[in-house]
Amino acid sequence: MGGSVSWIGVLFAALVTPLALTVLILRAFPKFFADALLKTLEHRQNKELERLRDELSRESAGQVSRVKADIEASYRTLESSAAFLAASQQELRIKSIAATEHLWETIVNFAKEFQGLVFFETILTPTEIADCFKTDNWKKWDYIREYATDTLFFDKFQKSGAGSAEKDRLFVHDRLWMHFYILRMIYGRVAYLYVTSFKKHEYVNWRQDTAIKQLLGGVIPAAILETEMKSNIGGLQRLIWALESEFLKEAMKVMSGTRVFAESIGDMQSNMLTEKMTIGARLTLDKRGAK
Repeated sequence: MGGSVSWIGVLFAALVTPLALTVLILRAFPKFFADALLKTLEHRQNKELERLRDELSRESAGQVSRVKADIEASYRTLESSAAFLAASQQELRIKSIAATEHLWETIVNFAKEFQGLVFFETILTPTEIADCFKTDNWKKWDYIREYATDTLFFDKFQKSGAGSAEKDRLFVHDRLWMHFYILRMIYGRVAYLYVTSFKKHEYVNWRQDTAIKQLLGGVIPAAILETEMKSNIGGLQRLIWALESEFLKEAMKVMSGTRVFAESIGDMQSNMLTEKMTIGARLTLDKRGAK
C-alpha cells in the first residue's frame, strides 16, 4: 500500500512540477513570457500571411494572363475591323460621292424644268396671280401655260431624272436624302397646285397648303418659314434656296470625307465599348469563381 502511494506521489510530482514552474515563471517574469508568446503568435501569423499571399499571387497571375489574352484577342479583332472598315469605306465613299453628284445634278434639273413657275411666283404677288386665273390673263404668260395640262409636269420630272434618283438612296446619308426628297416634293406639289388652279380657274396659293407647310416644317426654322409663307413675293424661290443650301452642306461632308470619318469613328468606339464590356464581364466571372 505504501509503494502505491509512493508511485502516485512521484507521478503527481512529475505532472505538477512543470505546471508549477510555468506558474512561477509567469509570476516572476510576466513581460518576458508575454513577449515570447507574442513573437510566437506573430511568427505563425506571418507564415499564414505568406501562404495566403502565395495563393493570391498564383490566382492573380492567372487572372492577369486571362485578361491579357482577352485584350490581345480584342485588339486583333479591332485591328481586323479597322482594316476591313478602311477598305470597305473607300469603296463606299466612291459610290457615295457619285450618288451625291447625281442627286445634285437632278436638283439642278429641277430648277431648270420648273424655272418658269418659280419665276412667275417671284415677279408677281398672290393677288396678281389670282387675277391672271380669273381673267384668263395667264394666256400671255408662257411660264405657266404648260401647266394647263395634267401630263406635262410629269414629263418635267422624267426629264429632270427624278425617277432614277431612287437608286442613289442606298449610298447617301439620311439627312442628304431628306433634303433632296423635300425639294422634289416641293417642286411637284407647287406644280400640282398650278394644274389645280387651271382646273378651278382660281389661284390655289401654295402658302396656304398644309402639305407644303408640313414638308418645310421639318427642315426650315420656324421663324424663317413663317416669314417666307407670309411674304407676298419671292418666298418660294428663297425657300428653295434654303433647301438647296442645306443639301449642299451635307454634300460637302460627303465630298470631304467628314461624314465617313465621323461614322467610322463612331463604329470603332462602339466596337471598343463592346470589347471593354466583354472583358469586364469576364473579370467579374473570374472573381466570383475565385471566391
